[in-house]
Amino acid sequence: LVTTPANLARARDKYESSRVEVLAVAASDGTIELDRLMFEFGHRGWCRVLIEGGANLAGSALSAGIVDRVAFFVAPKIIGAGLSAIGGMKAREVRDSVKIEKLSARAVGDDWLLEGRIIARKGRTG
Repeated sequence: LVTTPANLARARDKYESSRVEVLAVAASDGTIELDRLMFEFGHRGWCRVLIEGGANLAGSALSAGIVDRVAFFVAPKIIGAGLSAIGGMKAREVRDSVKIEKLSARAVGDDWLLEGRIIARKGRTG
């Protein structure tokens, strides 16, 4: 479990066990600095990390340039307005969007799984 230094003691009391490690990573404006987190994971020898969370985490990870693959599950249902899958990212023009290549789609039960690679953006190696 990753948290901010300010929340470390509370998180350890609540979650740490023989199966859960609580790690504090520097934060800016209350948000974990994902590039520092990836640096820590690299020191541990981890080269593959699954980031699964809400829209804000997904948007922050994409904005930080630490994502090289994406996967989206899509249900064949229309419910109207709902929650965004990616939060906090607002490209002003299509050319500023995050581009995906080698997109594949496959059925998983009644749903569809879309997967692809992120095309590195200016100055990013994501």
